[in-house]
Amino acid sequence: MNVINKELFKNAKGGTAFDGVCLIKGYSKKQTKTGKDYIEGSLQSGSEIRFNAWSSSEALNKLVAEDYVNMPCRVIGTFDEFKGNVSATLVDVVAVTGFVMADFLEARVDADAYLDALKALSFSRLSESGKTLLSKMLFDNTDLVNRFKVEFAAKTYHGNYLSGLLVHTFRMESVLSWILSTYSNLSSEYVDGKLVKSEKRVDLLYIGVVLHDIGKVQELEYGVYTKSSAVTHRILGLDLLYQFRMDIEGLYDEKWFRDLQSIIVEHHGEYEESCRTVPAYIVHKIDMLESAMEGLNSRVGEDVVVDTAGERVLIETKFLAI
Repeated sequence: MNVINKELFKNAKGGTAFDGVCLIKGYSKKQTKTGKDYIEGSLQSGSEIRFNAWSSSEALNKLVAEDYVNMPCRVIGTFDEFKGNVSATLVDVVAVTGFVMADFLEARVDADAYLDALKALSFSRLSESGKTLLSKMLFDNTDLVNRFKVEFAAKTYHGNYLSGLLVHTFRMESVLSWILSTYSNLSSEYVDGKLVKSEKRVDLLYIGVVLHDIGKVQELEYGVYTKSSAVTHRILGLDLLYQFRMDIEGLYDEKWFRDLQSIIVEHHGEYEESCRTVPAYIVHKIDMLESAMEGLNSRVGEDVVVDTAGERVLIETKFLAI
């Protein structure tokens, strides 16, 4: 049984039958005005489409009896159209194996290209010690980098798509690069009473940016919260640091390790735990900026009025409260 062609959901037309594997994103039981039970939810293969399962169908009985949320399933049914809106009506649903969630998600970006760009930018700024450490912790850590490459940055807000975490991280590192080239004191430390450019500080900031959200590979699985999310990605990120503590302190020292911890734990700033170090504050501000700009970029044009000159004016958008 094959995955439903992603174009089928995107270009669905009323009266067309379908039979294939997709992801059941979520659903809930409701009642009609006459008191009959039905199911309303959404299916995903690339794009999402709303579905119903009515009381006369085998699909409703199965969806009520078992939890199929975020489960790959063979779905059988037809597309219906009402007032220009197309939805799916399910006749039957069968859970299947041999598929992963990524099979049903839309690939918006070239993940390999973004990963190559992240590595290239990192290595163009890091010392030899920094390259060694980041390679061991991430780029040559096959299991971790493969998860990092595909994970969402969030469930609902910024980067809530396949490889969103990677995109968010690369954009943050690009902003950091501009900041350090513009504000030279931020990459400096006091040595013998003099402020001098510090390789260790540069390494800390670049590695801190790359790893600041690394705990999300355990907190989320394709944008869905896991059992590990009993604690936040900030705490989960510390687990990784402790695995490599001897390597970190061997290349740097205990203070550098603690400063990296501060970035992981405090990068949400006043929204979670206030920053106690300058590097944590820098990463926090870059994180807030990148997240806000992605939100703005995705919503420009949603809430507009047209003035007498015919210009589009943005009004009353939620992101203005950020």
